[in-house]
Amino acid sequence: MSRERPVYRKILLLTRKELESVQIARRIDSVPLLEILGRIHAFISPELLPQPWIDIVNAPDVLLLDTDSIHIPKAVLGRLTPQLAQTYRIVPLSVDREVLTLATGEELDARRLNDLQLLFQTDCTGAICTPAAMEALLDHFYPMSRAERQRLKEGMEETPVTPPQRPQPPEESPDEFVDALLIQAVSLGVERLLFVEGPASLKILSVRQGAEQLVDYLPKGFGHSVMAELNDRLGLAPGDLRKTSSGEALVKVSGRRIRLRLAQAAGPDGRQWTLHLQEYGHQN
Repeated sequence: MSRERPVYRKILLLTRKELESVQIARRIDSVPLLEILGRIHAFISPELLPQPWIDIVNAPDVLLLDTDSIHIPKAVLGRLTPQLAQTYRIVPLSVDREVLTLATGEELDARRLNDLQLLFQTDCTGAICTPAAMEALLDHFYPMSRAERQRLKEGMEETPVTPPQRPQPPEESPDEFVDALLIQAVSLGVERLLFVEGPASLKILSVRQGAEQLVDYLPKGFGHSVMAELNDRLGLAPGDLRKTSSGEALVKVSGRRIRLRLAQAAGPDGRQWTLHLQEYGHQN
């Protein structure tokens, strides 16, 4: 994946109310856009924004877009689930020449951009949003209830009758657990496995045809052992669990050759790993 293109496009997304306020202010007084954004409280402290953002806002040809008027193709939205959109605080806007443009309310530093490109398996570029615009996009295109957002933040599942119990370690060893997990995933045609670190557990989700399904909750200690086992199988050092890393390996599962690709990113309460599964010789 190439890194020659700019990290950001010259785009600023605002809510309709913010855009109208900017247009009114510009008619009254010819002041820099950055100053106007501070006046209307689009950003709490515009002068403290990352320098790349300031450069884009100050660019004479920056394009201002109203979130209420944006149309995003279903195929583009389907690249992300609501859970991942809320976790990463991004919304995919468009694809042009295999480059995915992402609306983002957080800075795309080198590490975060690399994480996202591993997640989407394509080059990515950003379009900056005001905080209100980011919330508007997430609420419209990837709606989640308050309870769902809380569960996502805590990394724990809500049970309607009794509160969630602390998960118990499985009876099998970490390598046996990984074997069983991969066999189940391949037999069901799972495309990705997500491992989300919570305060006291590791949540495992499967993704098939864009739909997420809960697989298991593991105690945090056992979960780390499972991730260490996966790291070992993909040729990564144990210390790579502590940093952004990626690895790839070709393994045999139930007699089928499966290419595994593991990528790590930051989650809301810890780390999050994405394990891509692809049958060797088969292109998705």
